Amino acid sequence: MEPTESNVTLHTLPLPHPLLLLPSSRLTFPISAAAADVLLDLIDTVDPATIAVIPLLRPNARTLNEWGVSAQIVRLVRPTRPSSQPYLLSVQGTSRVRLVFPPVSFNNRDPLPKLPFTEPSPDVQGPPSREAIASFRAAALRLLDRLAQDTVQSRRREGWLKIATLVEETSDERMGWLADTLVGAVNTDYSDKIEFLAASALPTRLQCATSLFLKQISIVEVSTKVASSLNETLSNQQKEIFLRTQLAAITAELRNLQKGNARGRGQSVGVHDDGKELSDLDADAEGEDELADVKRRIEAMEDGSEERRVGVAEWRRLKRIPQQSAEYGVVRSYLEWLTSLPWPGVVLPSTRSIPSALTTEPGALSTRAFLANARSQLDADHFGLERVKRRLIEYLAVVRLRETQIAAAAAAEQLTQKEVEQKAPAGAKALVKYEGKGATP
Repeated sequence: MEPTESNVTLHTLPLPHPLLLLPSSRLTFPISAAAADVLLDLIDTVDPATIAVIPLLRPNARTLNEWGVSAQIVRLVRPTRPSSQPYLLSVQGTSRVRLVFPPVSFNNRDPLPKLPFTEPSPDVQGPPSREAIASFRAAALRLLDRLAQDTVQSRRREGWLKIATLVEETSDERMGWLADTLVGAVNTDYSDKIEFLAASALPTRLQCATSLFLKQISIVEVSTKVASSLNETLSNQQKEIFLRTQLAAITAELRNLQKGNARGRGQSVGVHDDGKELSDLDADAEGEDELADVKRRIEAMEDGSEERRVGVAEWRRLKRIPQQSAEYGVVRSYLEWLTSLPWPGVVLPSTRSIPSALTTEPGALSTRAFLANARSQLDADHFGLERVKRRLIEYLAVVRLRETQIAAAAAAEQLTQKEVEQKAPAGAKALVKYEGKGATP
């Protein structure tokens, strides 16, 4: 008759809470320099180097759990240079081990004490029944399907689906290995994993894993149902109140930061540096304004008009949005488009004193500013129409050139006539005597 367990003495490494290593699982965790020195000597002496990894029952406790795992050292990484960074140890779990004389407490003087263990045989209760295997497989597939449905990341979803395929294809002889692998991959309570670690017999292990999976399924389903019912309960008005409350808090924090920046520059809220009161567009703006032209165009809109009301609202919204946000660019483009339209009653400062270029006063065509004034007048009266304006300016340039040439020709002709009159010889003078006065011819 084969023995059901064997005795072995191993260097024991306490595993910090809440870390836990199961057979067929790999774990990487930091260790002290003293423990690393002992492991380095062990690696040089034995190949492969095997140690016992025992979890702690509670945080900040020194009592080892009765059950642990014998593990092979896969890798021991030391810091690249002397620093406060710890050594990193990677171990691969192989089989369950049990302390011969529990409970055992460890101390810092001996970082890796050698303790006696027993290795129970997993076949002590015989093979599991087909019903137990079927229940375990069904619970595992159900849990993996639920985890894949609730996962947002596509990579994690594909990982859960691959594990489900592995569950379906694994033979009955490897159910123990599969149970250890799945329990190690699923995020469950620490106490449940400690209980599963103590299940050395294969039928007990499958039964414990099945119960653990069903419990985790219930937790996931209840959490999903609560979240779904909460979303359905919240009406649109409640959602709006909640979002507006968050927006108000964020706006208040931003306003406080802007006020602090304004005080640091010696400015006061509500008054410009020159003593003038702020307009309705300056209520949310302190500091240097990068949109002075847009602001000037909004202020030029007619008071009480719909376009001014929309412009002011969007301006205030723009000042509340961080410049790094994509929404900032959208609102700014909308404001630039809105202020570029020729709204009625909008008289911008650059067009208030434009003289009438298309005048019929004498001598208007001969002035040097005729074409510039004509272009300014067209821009003030009509929005866009660049091609039409260009043709009109070309026409006016031709008219001005023709009128200038005609005026120059008339002036030259006048000058020539004056010169001719000045150069003409004087006429002969004749003395005339009336008859009957006694004169002789």
